[in-house]
Amino acid sequence: MISALHEMSDQDQSLEVCIHERSGQIIIKGMSEEHLDIAVETLRRQHGFDVTVGVPRVSYREVVTEAGKVRFEPIMRLEVVTQTPLLGSVIADLSARRGQIVGRTTRGNREVVTAMAPLANMLGYGSDLKLMSKGEASHTMVFDHYEAVAEPSDAPDPDDTVPGAASQRA
Repeated sequence: MISALHEMSDQDQSLEVCIHERSGQIIIKGMSEEHLDIAVETLRRQHGFDVTVGVPRVSYREVVTEAGKVRFEPIMRLEVVTQTPLLGSVIADLSARRGQIVGRTTRGNREVVTAMAPLANMLGYGSDLKLMSKGEASHTMVFDHYEAVAEPSDAPDPDDTVPGAASQRA
């Protein structure tokens, strides 16, 4: 499996492969959940591996200052395009995910919501949005910046947090 993953990462420079020191798991790091899903499906379909996939995890950054350690989490910029009747539900869902609405416009007969939200709270958002909107809403999400985590205990140990993990079944 390692040789197949290295071949895939040679073809896709944004795909990174490593082995976790403590667990021995093969870790695949990518740009998004969808990016990791494609890599796993490639392993299954083109290379014939039976892959067990762990829950995607977020990479935090830690900075040491005179006052101690400060942990930073990735903040994503989102644009959600939805129908007007779903606008309230979309905004409520983003707020529940610690999202901050930074803009709202109309594009034709659609509402466009721009928000900033921690990546850790946005895992699975695409699927949730499709369910909530019955496939009518869409979104884009890109990294914007890192921001200090309010409570250091809210963020997992950076040694245990990786963007995604896959291991071969024995």
